[in-house]
Amino acid sequence: MAKPSLGLFLLFVFLVGCNSSNEQYGYEQENFDETTKVYEIDTEPEYQIHFDKTAFPKDLKKLKPVNIGGIAADEAGNVFFLDSDKRRILKVDKNGYYQASNGREGNGPGEFIATPKIRVVNDTLFAFAPMLRRITVFSTDSLQVLDTYTPYPKGKKDVQELNGFDLSMIYFTKNAQLLAQFNEPIFSNPAHKSYNADSLFSKFALMNKDGNFLSGVILEQRGKEYLTVKSGCQIKISAAPFLSQPLFITSDDGDIILASSRSFLINVYDFKGTLKNSFFYPLERLKINHEEVLEEQKKAFEAEMMDESLIKIWECVYKKAQKPEYWPVLEEMVVDDNKRLWVETRTNDPNKNTWWVVDMEGTLHAKFDWPVQEEIQLIKGDYLYATKVTNENEELMRYRIELEER
Repeated sequence: MAKPSLGLFLLFVFLVGCNSSNEQYGYEQENFDETTKVYEIDTEPEYQIHFDKTAFPKDLKKLKPVNIGGIAADEAGNVFFLDSDKRRILKVDKNGYYQASNGREGNGPGEFIATPKIRVVNDTLFAFAPMLRRITVFSTDSLQVLDTYTPYPKGKKDVQELNGFDLSMIYFTKNAQLLAQFNEPIFSNPAHKSYNADSLFSKFALMNKDGNFLSGVILEQRGKEYLTVKSGCQIKISAAPFLSQPLFITSDDGDIILASSRSFLINVYDFKGTLKNSFFYPLERLKINHEEVLEEQKKAFEAEMMDESLIKIWECVYKKAQKPEYWPVLEEMVVDDNKRLWVETRTNDPNKNTWWVVDMEGTLHAKFDWPVQEEIQLIKGDYLYATKVTNENEELMRYRIELEER
């Protein structure tokens, strides 16, 4: 069993005062709770994990989705995925046969002007459209629209902590409460009194479907990082793949899992914002070769036929901005329906990353390498679903998960 290391924890306490060590492992002392469990990096997992690729889905080629924008599944094994280009939701059964579809581009009921976020809760499919701030409820049997509502926050002025923050995302729960995420607008000019491009935050509160607040702010999370430079009279701002990103997911049971991509430090909260568990794996961060990153990014922009003037602006920002020395540790997190967390970590191999399967207390169940070109989207029951880019299209993959005790 993966046990927390007391010796390593004492070593960590010793290293807290050493900034170089903090930077190497990506942690910040203030993010550690007194109950944080620190695990040995060479901990042996409890299980060996194997994946058996299954023939699925049979009808996907007929449906011709180019970009799969998200995947959800119900208890019966039916799979719902978003066709981002046509703004529609497609349903296939557990054997991969087409069952139903709904949605199109537009502003009406069941229509979307951008790709929504979908999730199945209590055998009902919910879709949140951030741009419209609208929730559409679909039947998982027929994909017919059951309900449509816009939970515009009411009484927001009474929640002083949300002053200046805007609703950006909704997360669904089994008890019909909505977990609402509020983000603050970016002020990128360092001379402005409200400058915050290096200290953005998200705040979370509970609401009902009518937009009434059921709580004040229950959680806060550090937001995305950006590169900012002053060029003449202009302030230029840009995202970059090596900057720290917030990771946030919710489980079917109502747990809230927060992390920063900077380090393998994960905090698990209940749905009232109370910390349940905190754990850390001291995984060293990899050094960045900024010349290589710059050239690779420029090639990617050119392949996407981005305007040359925009590429030059990005290159200007990249060269002038202050940049980190290390890559983030974490790439992605996915939570399954067996109270396990699947965590993707960066490796030196550009073609594969390492995934860690842990429980909500950090115990290591399994560990495996996985090709970067296959993006793990969902783990439901005994199956893992991933998308793979092939010939400019995305292919939906399904694997049966087998765990074998060591």
